[in-house]
Amino acid sequence: TGTYHDMTSSWDSSPYTEGHLREGNTFRMNFRLLFPVNHDPSYQPGYPLIVMMHGGEEGGDCNTKCKNDERYRNNDNNLSHGGLLHLQARNLAAGKYPDDPTLHPRAFPGFVLFPQNTDGLWDGNTVKYAVRLIRLLIKKHNIDQDRIYIHGLSKGGQATVKALFTADWLFAAAAPMSPIAWDGDDSVHPKIQNIPTWFFQGGRDGQPTPA
Repeated sequence: TGTYHDMTSSWDSSPYTEGHLREGNTFRMNFRLLFPVNHDPSYQPGYPLIVMMHGGEEGGDCNTKCKNDERYRNNDNNLSHGGLLHLQARNLAAGKYPDDPTLHPRAFPGFVLFPQNTDGLWDGNTVKYAVRLIRLLIKKHNIDQDRIYIHGLSKGGQATVKALFTADWLFAAAAPMSPIAWDGDDSVHPKIQNIPTWFFQGGRDGQPTPA
């Protein structure tokens, strides 16, 4: 639509472009995409991509929680946690290419993708939509297919593990943060054990607990 309900009023989220995934005439998923500073479409082998999977409270659409409030059909709540930090890291790159040795140590010279699920639910289908979205963006933009990284928090941490399981060939590394426990069986572990993964869990976290 070119408009969204602003839920990040403490900072300007407009540098994140706005889009959605459709399958035929069926809506599947909203997303926000941040381009590198001074994006060079001809640059090869391409820019890295970070994918951020939001938590359970940052979904869109709200079929159950807020189905009578159309503002939530398209919002930027998925940027609430991490959106500003990723934007600042992108800005620190200052238009330099990914392998420039003079890059700031906290700079990220690449694309940043925030998919947004429906109602906070990262089920098997919505994770597959996110994977499909990544694959379509690879075809459209000069993204380095060997430098795609994924992380997420809480339910988004669980979604990160699900994405690794769904497309273990796609991701170079992952960083799930306080991930809700995987709801499948232990067969997931052998499939993802060779993907560099750094799990973050706070000792005072209650949902979920460190255990």
